[in-house]
Amino acid sequence: YHDAALAGDRLVDGRYEPVLIERMDDGGGRGYSEVLGLYVCWLDGDLIWYDPRTDSYLLTSDEEADRADRAEESAARESAARQLAEERAEQEAARAEREAEARRRESDRANRAEAELRRIRERLERLDDE
Repeated sequence: YHDAALAGDRLVDGRYEPVLIERMDDGGGRGYSEVLGLYVCWLDGDLIWYDPRTDSYLLTSDEEADRADRAEESAARESAARQLAEERAEQEAARAEREAEARRRESDRANRAEAELRRIRERLERLDDE
């Protein structure tokens, strides 16, 4: 219709006026939409949006889907790593509890042995005294 790679019109006071298209050094062009606050750009055969406030191009729907997929994969990896860490922590806590119980049993055994040894010594002293 416009016989150009990038062209457009806007409605001003009931009449259509052409949108100013800036030619870019790389051969592409861009036009600004005051309503959207964005530039629509024709670069290397692709129509893309540029946000001058953030000084960045908006992602295409394919790029956004890829980004979402990567984010989901990353979240799944992080979740698996967190679950593995929790399982290891539970195993370590259980091992520490088993070791603590073994130390308590050993301490009880040592205390009983010391008490028995005191009783034997006391008996021996009584026998020596007689």
